[in-house]
Amino acid sequence: MTRLTKKTSSLPRLKNAFTAFLRTQPLEQITVQSIVRKADVNRLTFYRHFLDRDDFLRTCLDTLTFDLILVKLDQKQEFLIHEKLCTPL
Repeated sequence: MTRLTKKTSSLPRLKNAFTAFLRTQPLEQITVQSIVRKADVNRLTFYRHFLDRDDFLRTCLDTLTFDLILVKLDQKQEFLIHEKLCTPL
């Protein structure tokens, strides 16, 4: 795996590992060490991007919120287009 591929694939692997733990453990029991081990990501790589587990969680939530907003905007845009097409002249 090239360095660029590893770099771009680290975040999804970390998110997947974290999500898997959230399904089975309380947040307080999830450690950075367990996340990086399950994701097969170097601990230093984790800390290069995040201050701690809570910073990682905030980043995940921010991304999720942003994605949901984009979906809603897209749905609204589709509704407006449909409304214009269906409105008699």
